[in-house]
Amino acid sequence: MTGLLVFLFLYTALTKFYDVSRFAATMKHNYILSPYADVLKWLVPITEIIIVILLCIPRTRRKGILISSVLLALFAGYISYMLLKDSELPCTCGGILESMSWKQHLVFNISMIALSVAAWLCYPKRFIATNRSSRIPV
Repeated sequence: MTGLLVFLFLYTALTKFYDVSRFAATMKHNYILSPYADVLKWLVPITEIIIVILLCIPRTRRKGILISSVLLALFAGYISYMLLKDSELPCTCGGILESMSWKQHLVFNISMIALSVAAWLCYPKRFIATNRSSRIPV
């Protein structure tokens, strides 16, 4: 499950880094994101790369799954708002995700949130055995 999240976040981050000026320009056409475009053009892909790193390290994987769920929920909230207010605004995603409609994006994000929550619930918590009768979570 986490492999799909790694692929998703790595793909979207690299797409944004590849054409960061286009990513920023698209955000500047959006009245919600335009004031923050200069910060977000770096913050979003860097956050996605950090999530990829967290997901790839077994010790931090659970945190990476949780952070990916939060980021996907933020994206889904933004998409929901766009659907309610103005669905004709340009998408700031990159690559093949850019060709999706706002509704398709929302369905995709909800699916990815469900996947990441399922991964978080299924991924075992790490414990350290302090003695035979107790375990302390790490």
